[in-house]
Amino acid sequence: MKKAIIFLLCSIITIGLLSVAPLFARDEISVYLNDERLVFDTSPQIINGRTMVPMRAIFEAFGTNIEWVEESQHIVVFAGGGWRYTFQIGSYQMEYFHPLGGVGYGIGPTVVIEGTTELDAAPQIVNNHALVPLRAVSEVFGARVEWYADTRTVTIMSGAAVTEGGRCKGTRQALKLRCLTQCQLMKIIWFHPLACAWRLLWRRTAQAV
Repeated sequence: MKKAIIFLLCSIITIGLLSVAPLFARDEISVYLNDERLVFDTSPQIINGRTMVPMRAIFEAFGTNIEWVEESQHIVVFAGGGWRYTFQIGSYQMEYFHPLGGVGYGIGPTVVIEGTTELDAAPQIVNNHALVPLRAVSEVFGARVEWYADTRTVTIMSGAAVTEGGRCKGTRQALKLRCLTQCQLMKIIWFHPLACAWRLLWRRTAQAV
């Protein structure tokens, strides 16, 4: 009799575990970058409608180096081409910085492109892990992000662009950052000493004629 009761209890526990396991599997969020699944030290989470992932894994997947500043809770990302991006826990603002060096055949001062752009979610600390918004971070690096709710899967296509009517259109965040950069670059070129000297010479030539 006791063996029968023990067998029955073991059967109930086993059935219960088997029925609960798929629920945990369905709650898991899978993230793929260029068809390769990313591995995180803590699971991605959906917070306020945004998919948040551990900072180090996602930034390193894009081939960048990061520095965590504990005192100010800043995340500093060093990307290719001299670009530097700074995120702060709890802030919707991302700072970007890029040194151009001397402009105009080495003549003139060293100039930089810098500014801020707004994220759709703020980085935050969850269970001692710094999480960052997956879509916003991916789009900063020109990647395209798709969310599949039925399988709770995120696919990231690095460097992807959307083609519409024969024109190449980048991601929203990348286009916004590119526009800000181009505007600053035009100001730098316009007020560069060589450009100012050329405009002055052109005006004097025009007046002489």
